[in-house]
Amino acid sequence: MRAFHAIGVGDLFYGRAAVLMPIALMVGIGGYFWLPAEPPLWTAGLGLAATAVLAAFGIRRAGWPSLVLILVAMGILGASAAVLRTQWVAAPV
Repeated sequence: MRAFHAIGVGDLFYGRAAVLMPIALMVGIGGYFWLPAEPPLWTAGLGLAATAVLAAFGIRRAGWPSLVLILVAMGILGASAAVLRTQWVAAPV
């Protein structure tokens, strides 16, 4: 945890982001269920890659832009997790 304090984002993770990250994850999952059609499986891989990029840029910055990037990444992660879980438990119809 000292590494986070050294780059100036320690307060971000111990403050607002710790409360808002699960909410952003749930918003992403809810957004998946709001879609009119089932997205293809490759969108989950694209979403996971976007999550990694956004989180990497979010951790390197400090302040509100960092919080926004991390929350968007968590929303994309939630939607990607919903796509993967749906594909995993899909049964032939």
